[in-house]
This record gives sequence, C-alpha cells and structure tokens, in this order.
Amino acid sequence: MKVAILFLVAFISLILESTVFNEFTLLKIKPDLLLIYVSLFALQKGSKKGASFGFGIGLLEDLFMAKFIGMNALVKAIVGFGIGFLEKRIYKENFLVPIIMVMVGTIIAGFGFYILSLILGIPISINHFKVIVLPMLLYNILLTPIIKFVFFKTNIRRY
Repeated sequence: MKVAILFLVAFISLILESTVFNEFTLLKIKPDLLLIYVSLFALQKGSKKGASFGFGIGLLEDLFMAKFIGMNALVKAIVGFGIGFLEKRIYKENFLVPIIMVMVGTIIAGFGFYILSLILGIPISINHFKVIVLPMLLYNILLTPIIKFVFFKTNIRRY
C-alpha cells in the first residue's frame, strides 16, 4: 500500500508535468516534477531507497514519455542514490537544504542526460546546459518549496 501511494503521487506528477506544465513553461522549458520528488524522497529516506525510488519513477517516466527506455531510470536512480547518500550527513530540517539538493539533483541529471546522449550517439548541443538545464534549474528551485509542502508533508514522512 505504501509503495502504491508513492507511485500514485508520482503518476499524478507525471500527468501534471505532461499537461498543465506544458502550458506554463519558463523559457520554453518545463520543470521536472519527478526529479524534485525523487530528490526530496532520497533526502528523507537514504541512498538505497532513493536509488530504488528514482529508478522506478524514472522507468515510469520512460514508459510514458521517453524515446529511449532506461535513460530517465538510470539518471533518476543516480540522483536518488547521490542525494540519499547525504541523508545522514546534513541537517535536513533547514529550509534551504531541500532547495540545494534539488539544485544538485538537477545539475547531476543534466550532466547524466548529456553524457548518456553522447554515449548513445544522440545529437545534443553544447549549449544544453544554458538552454535547458539552467531554466529547468530555476523552475525546479521555484517549485521545490511548494512540492515539499504538498508531497513531503502528506506522503513521504509516513512511509
């Protein structure tokens, strides 16, 4: 039941990301709600659960939206593991910590997608960070406090 509720929230985030946030773009970029969700979850639950959750959420996103199955799963698992690794080493209750962790997660995800694209031979511009990652970073930072309040307070702490 616990896992079902977490994935239901992720599925709702996926639907919001692919519908509502298509209309509310920032510099033609939409936020990555699932990346924010994985970052907040990993910050609370640690590296193993963060990596597993990131992989599952990324795979869900791959199945519904991506051309290449596994890219989002791998990148979000790495983000979940990396942020979860810091879980016991930082003071999580500070208001800025989740925002900083989402920043770190967004940058890691940007590098991850860039490297995977190069490995797979997918053409990607060197301006990838300036055109895509930086606006997404700004958007994710702006949405993190709202998502933290909604998802974190209602779901993550229970599980």
